[in-house]
Amino acid sequence: MTFQSVAGRRAANKARTRSALCEALFALIEETPLELVTAEQVADAAGVSRRTFFNYFPSVEAILAHGSEEILDEVRAALAGRPTAEPLTESIVAVVEDIFTVDRLDESVRVWRAIELSPAAARYALAVTSDQVVALAESWARERLAPPDRPLDALTVSVLTSAAMSAFEAARLDWLSRHNGRVNARSRRDFIETVRRAVALVAPAIDST
Repeated sequence: MTFQSVAGRRAANKARTRSALCEALFALIEETPLELVTAEQVADAAGVSRRTFFNYFPSVEAILAHGSEEILDEVRAALAGRPTAEPLTESIVAVVEDIFTVDRLDESVRVWRAIELSPAAARYALAVTSDQVVALAESWARERLAPPDRPLDALTVSVLTSAAMSAFEAARLDWLSRHNGRVNARSRRDFIETVRRAVALVAPAIDST
């Protein structure tokens, strides 16, 4: 057995354990408020030890932030791959459509619902990801909206970035208010279309910069 095969097996085992812990938490919070769920309960439901739980996550709330961090990594890679001549708002919709598959959106919905019901979880998720999201969005907008010899001022970048992020957030909340149950191909299409409509509202200001 080669080193690569051993390393690959270990990575696969870690991914399965992490997935099992996530699934265990989602199952538990369907019956129990997040604040009352313990690491021991999640570990037991996932079939692992308490020690193993803490090898993967520092807290129960951290499981909810894990999905957001993964999505952020995917967004970073997807944005880098968009054509430089493409209007920024078209890139945003394309990246959302590329990343939010049925499975990914379904997982995200479960996290969003849990965060809605838990102020503590909401604060944790916000603290972990918000600064990274804003920094990524502003960096990308700065590169895409102006040539190197005519950089945009910080205020313009901040305002346009906030407009794009607010459009996505408004679309997400609107769609969530109309969505129930698990995500399927039809509800995913509705999500993408809702994002497209919201982003189109801010496109004149962003793409004309």
